[in-house]
Amino acid sequence: MNTDDYFMRMAVEMGKLGMNMTAPNPRVGCVIAKNGRVIGQGYHRKFGQNHAEVEAIDSATEDTAGSTAYVTLEPCSHYGKTPPCVDRILKAGIKRVVIGTPDPNPVVCGIEVLKQKQVDVEVGVLENEAKELVKEYLKFTSKKEPYVVMKAAVSWDGKIASVSGASRWISNEKSREYTMMLRGENDSILAGVGTVNKDDPELTYRMKIPEAKQPLRIIIDKDLRINSGSRLVGENTLIFYSSGKSEEKRKSLEDKGVMTQKLDEESGFISPKNILKALYERKICSVLIEGGGTTAGYFIYSRAVDRVVIVYSPLIIGGKDAPTCCDGPGFPKLEESPRLSGIKRFESGSDIIMQGDIVYN
Repeated sequence: MNTDDYFMRMAVEMGKLGMNMTAPNPRVGCVIAKNGRVIGQGYHRKFGQNHAEVEAIDSATEDTAGSTAYVTLEPCSHYGKTPPCVDRILKAGIKRVVIGTPDPNPVVCGIEVLKQKQVDVEVGVLENEAKELVKEYLKFTSKKEPYVVMKAAVSWDGKIASVSGASRWISNEKSREYTMMLRGENDSILAGVGTVNKDDPELTYRMKIPEAKQPLRIIIDKDLRINSGSRLVGENTLIFYSSGKSEEKRKSLEDKGVMTQKLDEESGFISPKNILKALYERKICSVLIEGGGTTAGYFIYSRAVDRVVIVYSPLIIGGKDAPTCCDGPGFPKLEESPRLSGIKRFESGSDIIMQGDIVYN
């Protein structure tokens, strides 16, 4: 591993510490090196607070003049919640900036400004790792939609529950800890009302990290059928509905702190694209789909899912009527079906977890 790769990898690991606290800003890490040694490091801790570059400069243990800054994302040159990072880099006397990936936001322009000020700039070091760190931000900025991950725990024969509806627990405890981590990495968790009424989940992040932000809990419930005593009826819950027949129920839910929003249907289901548009307007950068094969199936059929995470358990459930992780309309022709790329696989006790990015035809 060359020197630039070594320090950029450190910056990527720093950026991961931002978890879900930075949205709608990206997670960014920065390392400052001088004479082959790290003299400062930092990451963007929380939306509205200092960016990674400023954190790293402020933490420096010696004079930063003549040093190199390794930053996972192009530094900003505009005023937002905080002053421009480029200004702090120039003031610190940093003479070289190594960047993982450019920022698609046209107002950033950090690379151009640094070059104009005679700073040596190199772009694209560990670019894939840097893009992975900010994948939600990249889609949110370029496509004006949140990044969507679909997660499911399935039996070896692809079922998410038995014919009687039993589903706890298909995956083992170690796998459930991993999927809890996914909750901590996303701004929101989405489920269909059928799953909500059957399982009465909390859809909360329950790892012991006090500063972690609770993801927004989203329910697709076109006729407002949610049980009034559901654990999701309360604050930090958003319900998308489409029927105007339940005005009294809507008012009752809102009185209990639930947010509601009416959206249009398509083919008897609230349009996933309309849902993503509404979430973009609420500055939600990422969504984790956790509940319901039909919900997941409609999102995939609508080409609205970016990544799939499947936990395979060595369990055979059987039953032609047992639900799968991707029900709904489906794709009638194999050549129309999306495929997965960049597949990663690892063991989790007796389970196998597989992850892949969806490529649509």
